[in-house]
Amino acid sequence: MALGFKKTLVINLAVMAVLVLLLVFLIAQTASDINKKTGALQEARNQTVGRLQIAEAVATLKKEGEEAEEQLAYLESRLPIQEQLIEFTNDVNNLAKKRELDMGFVFGQEVAGEETKPSYLSFTITARGTLANWLNFLKDLEGNRHFISFDSINLAGDEKSVQSLIKGKVFYQ
Repeated sequence: MALGFKKTLVINLAVMAVLVLLLVFLIAQTASDINKKTGALQEARNQTVGRLQIAEAVATLKKEGEEAEEQLAYLESRLPIQEQLIEFTNDVNNLAKKRELDMGFVFGQEVAGEETKPSYLSFTITARGTLANWLNFLKDLEGNRHFISFDSINLAGDEKSVQSLIKGKVFYQ
């Protein structure tokens, strides 16, 4: 009986050891599968986040593009046609008279526009008067309804009498 008991015990322990080894193997296999699937899910999540960021960037660019087109259309509608630039000359003369300045005005080179740039005419203004009147004239000129830019402004004299040479551009369609 002692021999049968030992034999049964050894067999039972061997079966249990095999079962424990089998269970450890299954747990290790399951853990490995879980790790692989976790890695794949993490990669899929990263790709989804990247795609979402790209989609948001595209939506933002589309919205900004629409806003830019609206602003461009507005600016183009505000730009005078070339024949209306005579009004710019009249406006400048009236501003100079209003500010009591002796003024000379001449248009210069004409530059044709491109797809992304409007056409413009260069101009030169000479003006003489008090510094305060000249500064007010310059503010008035900047606030004028025409789109202009200044290339250079040369000023000489003192507060009571200044002479200036202004070179700039007036833009049109």
